[in-house]
Amino acid sequence: MPTIGMPRIAIEFKSAGLTAIQRSERGIALLILKDDTNKVQHSYTFTNLADVNEDDFTADNYKYIKLAFEGKPYKLMIENYSVTRNLATLLTDISTKKFNYFSMPVQEEGDKEKLISWHDDIRKRKDKTIKLVQYDAPEDNDHVLNWSTSEVKYKGVEYKENEFTPIISSLLAGLSLQRSSTYLVINGIESCSLEHAEDEDKAVNEGKLFLTFDGEKYKIARGVNSLVTYTQDQGEDFSKIRIIEGMDLVKDDIRDTFNDFYVGKILNTYANKQQFIALINRVYFKELENTVLEATANNYVDISMELNRKYAIKRGKNVDDMTDFQIKSYNTGSNVFLDGGLSFLDAMEDLVIRFNLD
Repeated sequence: MPTIGMPRIAIEFKSAGLTAIQRSERGIALLILKDDTNKVQHSYTFTNLADVNEDDFTADNYKYIKLAFEGKPYKLMIENYSVTRNLATLLTDISTKKFNYFSMPVQEEGDKEKLISWHDDIRKRKDKTIKLVQYDAPEDNDHVLNWSTSEVKYKGVEYKENEFTPIISSLLAGLSLQRSSTYLVINGIESCSLEHAEDEDKAVNEGKLFLTFDGEKYKIARGVNSLVTYTQDQGEDFSKIRIIEGMDLVKDDIRDTFNDFYVGKILNTYANKQQFIALINRVYFKELENTVLEATANNYVDISMELNRKYAIKRGKNVDDMTDFQIKSYNTGSNVFLDGGLSFLDAMEDLVIRFNLD
């Protein structure tokens, strides 16, 4: 039975947990630009502005690239489209690429709908953990950020609507899970439209991400995405950008480890399932406590009795005659069915103090 790789997997899980905060600062922002200056190359990855050849882009597009680097992402990916590579082809091409946030600062009529449609589709089909930063997004989606500040003057340059999204995308990509984006100060802003100043609570509750001014500093008001419709499975916490970041980190870590070390390599026995579960619960989740997960909560995964039962029924078994252990240890072919519960930490954002006066 192939179990040689197991100690390495334990190390992988532990290192993933220990480096969660560092890795949260190493996010990748992707910038979509309409540019055919370079007739040969359409895709770029940079770690700093000095690596960018200004002659490969139009002056306006270089301005957006420069703005994106102001947000200090770990990496900036740039994807260009033009007559020879239209937007639809570009979106197909990036479907297999790994990044965290993306934006498109200059859009033509219909582009917003194309971006959102592609994003929704790729999220459903491949469960990609990517977030779109889009001005005036009509979405009700925990992975779409509805940027809602229409005008910003930043370091002497005026930006309108989507034009400022490159820095927002990059800031969020590079932001540590040690804090949230609520009240994140963006130095360099000289002025901006404050269209929500009269009722900022209303704007937040409408799923809008915007700038506020405290009399001295311009900063992100509340770090929320565009989700405004809550269900039993998707409550108010899903509106928080930081919470979604934590969920995505856990999802990607477990999925990557499973794909790299288990798929096709480990036999799907009950014992091996339990070993995989133990590595998640006792190693990975423990290392995330007090940074990503609440330490006092019961963070766990276990074999799903419900899904195992359904699988057994499809195989013609009379589950009423089976014990819980028989259902739990039932041979599920190549499937590993797990359920679990997690409690994600949020940042301090709201304060209530009650004083008693003598």
